[in-house]
Amino acid sequence: FRAEVAGLVTAFLGSINVDGPESAELVSLCLSAIAPQLSAMRDRAARAAVIGAVQALGRLDAGLVEVGRLLGDLDSWDPSALDEPDYERRLAALSHLRSLPAASLDLSGPSGRLLPILHSLLFAVQHHGQDDLALRNQSAALIASWIEADGAVSTAGPSCLWTDTLLPAIRRGVQSAVEAVRVEFMQLLGRCCAVYGNTVADLAPLRVLLADAEADVFLNLGHVQ
Repeated sequence: FRAEVAGLVTAFLGSINVDGPESAELVSLCLSAIAPQLSAMRDRAARAAVIGAVQALGRLDAGLVEVGRLLGDLDSWDPSALDEPDYERRLAALSHLRSLPAASLDLSGPSGRLLPILHSLLFAVQHHGQDDLALRNQSAALIASWIEADGAVSTAGPSCLWTDTLLPAIRRGVQSAVEAVRVEFMQLLGRCCAVYGNTVADLAPLRVLLADAEADVFLNLGHVQ
């Protein structure tokens, strides 16, 4: 059902012709609805359909053309193997994203062009199997670096990135039955405490856990004792 709905959205976006403020508003509304699906949907066909919808938005916003291409690479599959990720394409996409300068990151608010990619990375951290540690670890490291970049411009109050995207994902991730997933999300929570602790009231009490540089409390909390 979700794949069919996403397919209908893609067809709709491919048939409309708007420009100016109306175009920007439509892109913002669509991204706010589409992007979170990439951290929640597990069905392969549904994810492909959602990525197709983002790529269709490239007709209205040229900045999303590259985003759509990278989403396709991050979710690519090896055509010569059965249900095997295309590691070469996925790792190349991660490498490209790591090379982006912090000033170019567009993460603020629901209209942020990189939000679909962030949700795709969060999915990778939570759902890649034990054989995909490189993809999981690199995705988590990239998210951590984006948190740092967002914190540099979110000094006046709680970041939309935290409230709308990271908090829901961390809540899910720390409850995972897979220890490696819990560890990654606890590490991300620690990074959020360090970056947003001065502006997000709920994180301020947790900053005390960062006082001891030699004892990684957030790493230890991710392990079953």
